[in-house]
Amino acid sequence: PSAEKIVDGRVDPFLFEPDYYLEAKTGFQVWPGSRLLVEALTCPKSYSDCPKLLAWQNRLACGANVVELGAGIGVVGACLAAAGGNVVITDLKTLVNNAIVPNLVRNGNEAVEEEYPPSWIKAASTARDSAPEKIGRGWAGGAVIDWNVPLDSQLSSGVTSDIDIVLGCDCFWMKKLIDPVLDIVSSVFASSTKSPKFLVTYQIRGRNEVFSSIDDILVAVQERGWTAECHAWRPVTIGEDGAN
Repeated sequence: PSAEKIVDGRVDPFLFEPDYYLEAKTGFQVWPGSRLLVEALTCPKSYSDCPKLLAWQNRLACGANVVELGAGIGVVGACLAAAGGNVVITDLKTLVNNAIVPNLVRNGNEAVEEEYPPSWIKAASTARDSAPEKIGRGWAGGAVIDWNVPLDSQLSSGVTSDIDIVLGCDCFWMKKLIDPVLDIVSSVFASSTKSPKFLVTYQIRGRNEVFSSIDDILVAVQERGWTAECHAWRPVTIGEDGAN
């Protein structure tokens, strides 16, 4: 089934897939947090806090090993690969097989027969019938990571021990997702020998028992003994609902 059938709202052929939670349907859309992260890590001169963002951009350009959580259709990971990173783009199996991998194939460089992926990205790209794609200056591959399943049963220790950066675009939008995401990140922190960092975007939504707040996220982070720092902030208006 094509992504177009999902986006237009008429059909969702994946609704009853065993790994496809209702909130995962949002993965077939591109949210403002994705744009913010791409802009911040590929063209940070538009932000006042340039030195910090330039440092992250330089790490990507030097071939940093990156894992993106809840990547949806994979646009962020593909862009960061084009900037020079080795990016494993992850989500639930339905999204990996029907959006991420097809999009990587569509955006891969042509005529790269003489180039071979780094061993890390090759080992980390565990999506079925898929090999890493050369995109721009870097590489990108797909892998299934379910936040409700222990990470060590989804990625090998040889992969997690060599991660530089973990990314998450608007993955905290629901309160119930905060701890599962942080559990995955905590596993990376415990396994990696490279002092990895977690870069995440967050969009403020309505205040109720479903949507998370900044305070919810900061409390969860602090309870783990971690610290958080804001690198970029900008107002974003979404369509007609006025959400920022």
